[in-house]
Amino acid sequence: MENLNNNIWNAFKVIEKTYEGVEKMMAFCDEKAQSNGYESYNKKYLRYKSDIYIDGWYTQGFIKIYVKGRIGDASVYDVYVMNINFFDEPKVYISKHFFAKSVSANISPNDYWLYDNPIGDMDKNEFETKFYETYSDLFVVIPKTGIKEKYYGFEKAIFKEFKISSITKDNIEEIVFGTFDLLNKIDESDGATC
Repeated sequence: MENLNNNIWNAFKVIEKTYEGVEKMMAFCDEKAQSNGYESYNKKYLRYKSDIYIDGWYTQGFIKIYVKGRIGDASVYDVYVMNINFFDEPKVYISKHFFAKSVSANISPNDYWLYDNPIGDMDKNEFETKFYETYSDLFVVIPKTGIKEKYYGFEKAIFKEFKISSITKDNIEEIVFGTFDLLNKIDESDGATC
């Protein structure tokens, strides 16, 4: 019985240490954002929480949103997203989300679904994911008919995924902000092919 108690305690310690690493990662990106031409759009990270579903009792995904330039310069229609995700294989999704409507500055941590579902819609009920035509390691997500308004005018997202184990303190700035820069350069009219 003592061994079982130790295993449970150790499992929670691993999760706690993982959360500490995620917190450091998000704080580092917030610190480096301005020097890379971006600004954090949400001071608190977005996350999925639920009292009903067991997988909502602990946080499996953390989302930080950034904008190009300074907040308040203009209405925000495109946002850059860092999604640290533990739902399946631990990954970080770096994306640019395009909206037809201006994105609210009053983002709540519960708005997690708005930025996670387009990329995490594994059963493909609401979104279609395609390879990006010009870049083989990028994907584009497009809402299916009738879904756009449910997602506040979401038009598409372009993203790149990284295994979390491939991200280090030496490359995180380039991975996050270098990918944001790449996504910023991509013309919105570029196409996608399956």
